Amino acid sequence: MVDLVEFPLDPDAPLSSLIYSFGGAEAVAELEPGQILSTATRDCFAGRVRTTADLTQKPLEGARIGADLRERANWRPHGPGV
Repeated sequence: MVDLVEFPLDPDAPLSSLIYSFGGAEAVAELEPGQILSTATRDCFAGRVRTTADLTQKPLEGARIGADLRERANWRPHGPGV
């Protein structure tokens, strides 16, 4: 039997409350060994990218990318057809 811990995405959460980073944020859930976390995320484009045709070679205006990613990588959208 799988011990699944669910942490649903709040679709009504204001964008200002979301964190786009790989660290430096308070934990939203705690797991014990053997537990599996199930969750969802929003993308850094606030849902404006729905197909590969929506991607560009430079970030969309208003895109939220964590400073740690900007500093460590030459970031570009990626995916099939880009």
